[in-house]
Amino acid sequence: MPQFLIIYNQQTGHVDVTPFADDQRAAARARRFELERTHRLEPHIEVVLLSAPSEDVVRRTHARYFKSVRELVESALG
Repeated sequence: MPQFLIIYNQQTGHVDVTPFADDQRAAARARRFELERTHRLEPHIEVVLLSAPSEDVVRRTHARYFKSVRELVESALG
């Protein structure tokens, strides 16, 4: 299953997504650890590595990285 490396800036809402193929799992983990070290003094930066069948699935299951608070509330209210 592919992996998706997410770098999320809580202050600005900026998100960067890097996909990794199934055969790149070691590279994905190494990059995650590198970025965690790089941003260790920036608590507003989240570095997350997720496995999912597609980026669309990640965008649905982890919508907080991709939608505004308003969009999240509106989708929760139906």
